[in-house]
Amino acid sequence: LLPVAVVAQVVSVIHMSARPKAPMLVESVYALVALIALFGILDSWKYHEARTAHLWEVTGARMALPPRPGFKGIVMRNPKTGNLEIDFPPSKRKVRVALSSVLTSALTCALLATVVGIFILKHNLTEEGASDMM
Repeated sequence: LLPVAVVAQVVSVIHMSARPKAPMLVESVYALVALIALFGILDSWKYHEARTAHLWEVTGARMALPPRPGFKGIVMRNPKTGNLEIDFPPSKRKVRVALSSVLTSALTCALLATVVGIFILKHNLTEEGASDMM
């Protein structure tokens, strides 16, 4: 993350001293550099994770773990195939889906309200600054 922070500082210095049309170009270049740096960090993380798992001999650990008690379903025979499968009761599924939907909707509304509030604040501050200059 350090390279991204250094690039951000350089871009902010350039951004402050740039001409009025240059900020869009500077921000686009920074976004591209940050994207490339973050892809590099992600690939590096995947490599180190796989290497550590191999060294610690835990490559199959996820398969060996038993299911968590809160997520265990009922073993039932599938009526179409006849195979034994784990089924999660529809009543419990509906409650969890409803709860997660309400929570997701509330957080999305809060995020949108924050973004709109920031735009309104920016608009009001720029109007006050423009009226003070006249």
